[in-house]
Amino acid sequence: MNKKIIAISVLIAILFVSAITGTIVYYNVVVNQKDSQIANQNNEIANLNRQISNLTAQVGNLINMTRAKENLICTNSDIVSAYKPSSDFSWTITLTLENSGNATAIINNIILNGQSYGSYNPTPTINPSIQNGYALSPSQSVTITIQDTNSSTGLGANHGVQAYVLTAIGNSYSIYIGS
Repeated sequence: MNKKIIAISVLIAILFVSAITGTIVYYNVVVNQKDSQIANQNNEIANLNRQISNLTAQVGNLINMTRAKENLICTNSDIVSAYKPSSDFSWTITLTLENSGNATAIINNIILNGQSYGSYNPTPTINPSIQNGYALSPSQSVTITIQDTNSSTGLGANHGVQAYVLTAIGNSYSIYIGS
C-alpha cells in the first residue's frame, strides 16, 4: 500500500509541477506579447510627439512670417541700351532697392518682360549675384546691375522694361523702367 501511495503522490506531484510550469509558460508568453504591444504603442506615441513638435515649429514659423515682413522699395531705376552694327544689342539695367520692412528679404530672381534673367541667352551678368539669393537686411539698400553685352534681345529705354524682383518667401515686386 505504501508503494501505491508513493506512486499516487509522485503522479500528483508531477501533475502539480506540470500545471505550474504550464501556467508560468503561458504567463510569460502573454506578458511578452503585452510587453511587445506596449513597446509598439510607446514607439507610436513617440512618433506622434515628434510630429506634434514639427507641426508646432511650423506653426511658429508661420506666425513669425506673418509678423515679420520684408518690403522692397525701388528708389531708383535706369536702363541704357545700345545697338551694335553686328545687329546685337547691349543693355544695362540698374535697380536701387531698399528694404523698408522688418525682415530680411532674400532676392532670388529677377524677371524682365516676363522672362527670368537666367533664361536669356547669353545669361546677363547680375552684380551683386542673386544666384544663391542675395540677403537684404531691414533698412539696407543695394544697387543691382543687370548687364548683357551681347544680346539679340533689345531691351532699352525706347521699349520700356517691366521688371519683377522675386524673393525667397514668394513676394514679387513690380518695377517699370523706361518712359
